[in-house]
Amino acid sequence: MSNDEEVVFKRTVLIIGNNECGKTSLLNVFKSGVFSEAYIPSKPSLHPNALSEHTDISKVPKSPPDEKASHFKVQGKRVDFTLRDTNGNEDEEVFNALLHEAHVVLICFGVGDPGSLEDTRTKWSTKIAESGATPPTILVACKSDLRSDEQTIERLKKTERRPVPKFEGVAIAQKLKPPAKFYVECSSKNDDGVTDVFTKAAEVCIPEFTLDKRKQAKWRETKMRIFKALIFVLMFSLLYYIPHDEDMVVEIPAAIDLGN
Repeated sequence: MSNDEEVVFKRTVLIIGNNECGKTSLLNVFKSGVFSEAYIPSKPSLHPNALSEHTDISKVPKSPPDEKASHFKVQGKRVDFTLRDTNGNEDEEVFNALLHEAHVVLICFGVGDPGSLEDTRTKWSTKIAESGATPPTILVACKSDLRSDEQTIERLKKTERRPVPKFEGVAIAQKLKPPAKFYVECSSKNDDGVTDVFTKAAEVCIPEFTLDKRKQAKWRETKMRIFKALIFVLMFSLLYYIPHDEDMVVEIPAAIDLGN
């Protein structure tokens, strides 16, 4: 490979979660920047050739797969994502096959739907465990803009609930089995945090990025140690040269010219 040839990492991202939690909008905004208020159920995201090792092809839906491709750069490297959406109604065998094909799984919930957060633990994380697949996961809080939406707040008050606060999402992310690698919040409507979701997805499923981050963290730690050492030397120097009340004689550094 020539030095001018770009390295491309190809990975598959599976997105799961309750219907209407915001997962399809997340994919659409990331891929095309287009957000729609209308709810359009996603088609099963399948690729028969890729799944033939795991499932009976006769069970693969005949409709076109709801599969999107998108590429972007992370840490200066190009990542080509195959984005697979789900509608929650997939056959168990097919759903398990999707999990086995995924390099990373985004488990989504809606901030305006507290029940969807609980389902990430009791339903979706359980499905992953039962499938035997071991993809890394990221817990994604969609529709974060609803946390301050008055209509959402009033609607939830009627059932003595509230929009999901961040700390509750983080707590659930830690309770997933195994725990999610990251907890990320986003608002597709405001295009806020959308890129962060997929940047973290790339970091999770591409070892080179993890290694780069470790190198960066080690360098930051080294710089901090150097900085602390310099501060210590400076403070010691000041203490050494600043006269104290009890000092009778103060040595003047040779570099300072006091004049006549």
